[in-house]
Amino acid sequence: MIGQTSAAWCALVAVACLAGCASKQPTSQPSPSFQILESLPASGTIAPTDLYPLEPGTRRFLNIDTNADLIVTYSTTSDHDATIACAEGDQRVSYWRADEQDNIVMTVVFEAKDEALTQFAKPLLIARASFDKGVAAATSATMRVVDANDPSRQREFGKATRTLQYVDDQRIRTPMGEFTAKRISIRFRADLRMADVDEVTMLWIVPGTGIVAQSSTEQVKVMGVGKKKTRTLVLLEGG
Repeated sequence: MIGQTSAAWCALVAVACLAGCASKQPTSQPSPSFQILESLPASGTIAPTDLYPLEPGTRRFLNIDTNADLIVTYSTTSDHDATIACAEGDQRVSYWRADEQDNIVMTVVFEAKDEALTQFAKPLLIARASFDKGVAAATSATMRVVDANDPSRQREFGKATRTLQYVDDQRIRTPMGEFTAKRISIRFRADLRMADVDEVTMLWIVPGTGIVAQSSTEQVKVMGVGKKKTRTLVLLEGG
């Protein structure tokens, strides 16, 4: 039997995959692996598959905070009413597909360490078919965290809200070179029975290449006790 506090943390680990977990606070010094050089007005368009591919492939990212590689693998699937399974190393797998309006939605998240599934009453919007600059789009859904080996065992439940916004364009430098990238802001909030999550993620997108950098800050409160995590990733190979 999992204790209540442990169950809450297990649930939060699972839902944090929506923008990624982190394990180390960044240094106060700017990293040579990722630099913002200039901010520009938002222009042009962004394809939803630039954020979340719908075809098999592999990408290698560097976690700047830990100096460790992260291999992200996309593979076709028919599980969980999805068409693509996205595996972040051996840690977690998220499942998504295109809906009738060509948005991309997430159906389930599997967290390997805790053998937990995060399920949504309706698929959660993770990328819009079209991004209008400055316009925020939010979707909410009831969520459950269950035992992956016995889905009838519920560990946590509550409400998830995810907000997307195309903020601006920025000229950035990464290990792959300099890019003019489109910056997408994502805010994920989970109001659970024993905990609350508030996570803000910035994605830097290059059309045709996809995500070239990602930075996230997650604040978690479990039974009134707060914890903050951060993570910064840069693309090394793939796209």
